[in-house]
Amino acid sequence: MSRFLFALWQGGGTVLPQVALAKRLARRGHDVRVLGPASLASIVPAECEAVAGVVAEWQPQRGLLLSEQIGEFTRYLCGPEWRDAVAAELELRPADAFVCDRHLPGATVASSALGTPTALIVTCLFKGWYDEWGGYVLDGESTRDVQARVDLTLALTPGELDFTTGELPPDVLYVGPVSDPDPVEPFPFPWPAGNDDPLVVVSFSTVYQRQEVALGHVVEALADLPVRTLVLAGEGLDVPVPTHVCLRRWVPHAAVMPSASLCVTHGGCGTTMSALAAGVPLLVLPHLIEQALNGHRVSQLGAGRLVSADADARELREAVLELLGDPSFRAAAQRASAWFDDGSTRAVDALEALARS
Repeated sequence: MSRFLFALWQGGGTVLPQVALAKRLARRGHDVRVLGPASLASIVPAECEAVAGVVAEWQPQRGLLLSEQIGEFTRYLCGPEWRDAVAAELELRPADAFVCDRHLPGATVASSALGTPTALIVTCLFKGWYDEWGGYVLDGESTRDVQARVDLTLALTPGELDFTTGELPPDVLYVGPVSDPDPVEPFPFPWPAGNDDPLVVVSFSTVYQRQEVALGHVVEALADLPVRTLVLAGEGLDVPVPTHVCLRRWVPHAAVMPSASLCVTHGGCGTTMSALAAGVPLLVLPHLIEQALNGHRVSQLGAGRLVSADADARELREAVLELLGDPSFRAAAQRASAWFDDGSTRAVDALEALARS
C-alpha cells in the first residue's frame, strides 16, 4: 500500500477527474488524502480522507470577468498559502507521492523541497498550456519551470487532440480522460415523450467568470428555435429562462451529452472534452486564453465554431443554425470521439509506479 496526497482547488471541470483518480487509487487499497478548501469536503470520496479547510476558498468578485481580477486569482493559486499547507501536511504525515493540479505551482515547490515524488495533473491541452500559454505563474517562473520541477505529468486528454507544434518534454504521459468508477445516474429529461427536437446542452463554468452575460445571450438566441434547451448555469447565477427551457445548476455530462446534438459552452476543458468524447459539435464562447485555445482546436478539427464571448443573440442564433444544419460538424466531432478511450487504468498505474520510485 502506498500513501498519496492530492491538492485540489474548486476549479470547475478540473476537479472531477482528479477526484475520480483519488477514488480509484483508494479502491486499489492505497491510503489517499485530499487537501483543499472546505467546499471540497463534500465531494471527496468516502474511501479517501479529506484534509479540508486548511486553505481558503477562492472568492471571485461578482460582476467582473475573471481576466479583470486575474491578479487576485493568481495570488490565490500561486501564493504561499498552498505551499505552506502542503509542506505542513507532508511534514506531519509524509506521502509516497504527491498529486497536484497544474494550477497550484506553489504546492509543487513544497513537495519538491521535501523530496516527495510529484505528479502534475493537466486537464487541458498540454501543449496549449506548455507552449501557447507559457505565462508567468509564480515569482517569475513560467509553466515550463513548473513542468521541469515535477517527476511526472499526466495529461488527461487524448494526445491526438492536442496541438501538433512544439516538442514534448520528458516525463509527460498522455493518458486520456479519467472516469469515475461508479455509474452515473440517468437524467430524467423533462420534455414530453416523443419530442425528438435536437437537444442543445448549454454548459458554462461552475467557477464564476461573469458568464451570466453570455448565458443570457445564448438563452435569447435559442428561445424560439425548435430545440430542447438544457442550461447548466452553475452556482449562484440568476439567469432568466423561458418556461420551456430546462435550467439546472449542474448535471453530470455523461448523463446528457450522448443525447445532445450541440453543446454551447465557454470552452472549459471539462465541457469541451465531454462533448467531443460523445461526438457532439460545439459552439465556444471563451472567456479566458485556455478556453480560446480549446475553441481554436475545435474549430481546426471542423467540430464546431469559435465566437466571441460578447457575441449577441443574432450572431449566436446564426451559428447554432449552421452547426445544427451542416452535418460535417457532427461528423468531425464523431471522428474525434474515437480518440477518447478511457485512460483511468493508465493514469492509476503511472501514479502507483511513481509512488514506488
